[in-house]
Amino acid sequence: SDAVDLIRPFGESAGPELLQVLRDSTTLQARLAAVEAIGEIAYRDAFKVIEPLLGDPEVDLRAAATRALGRLGGHGLYEALGRALKDPAWQIRAVAARQLGSYRGPEAIALLEVALGDPAWWVRVNAAEALRLQEAQGTDAFRKMSSSSDKFARDLAAQMLEALEGRAIA
Repeated sequence: SDAVDLIRPFGESAGPELLQVLRDSTTLQARLAAVEAIGEIAYRDAFKVIEPLLGDPEVDLRAAATRALGRLGGHGLYEALGRALKDPAWQIRAVAARQLGSYRGPEAIALLEVALGDPAWWVRVNAAEALRLQEAQGTDAFRKMSSSSDKFARDLAAQMLEALEGRAIA
């Protein structure tokens, strides 16, 4: 957004003012812009302020909060993104799966394996792409999930393995 482009050059020094806008603003547009800008400048001190927005009634604000938390990282990240993966709106779950692609390790993989079986296609696709970015650990997760009892997870894992390994999975 234009607001984010204006703030980006200031980096983390704009963080406190953005938090103030987030706290004081009553309009959705201003709150969205503040959350997006906080994520863009990676103002890590905002994590505890943004995390509760995962419960906001506005889907767009929950999506922006999920993206921002994924960019901020830090303590509580996996719990927050795991919570977002349980959101009733598929858009939030898809954003959470995509954000997990930026992180390596067993916590990210465990969450992505669950997301691979989500009923929403975009969530599954984002989870598969995020697992692909995990390289060898992602391939191992696809192998594991290719024998899952969950049809969605099994089929997508088999497709990804075929693409990654250049062979069909029986």
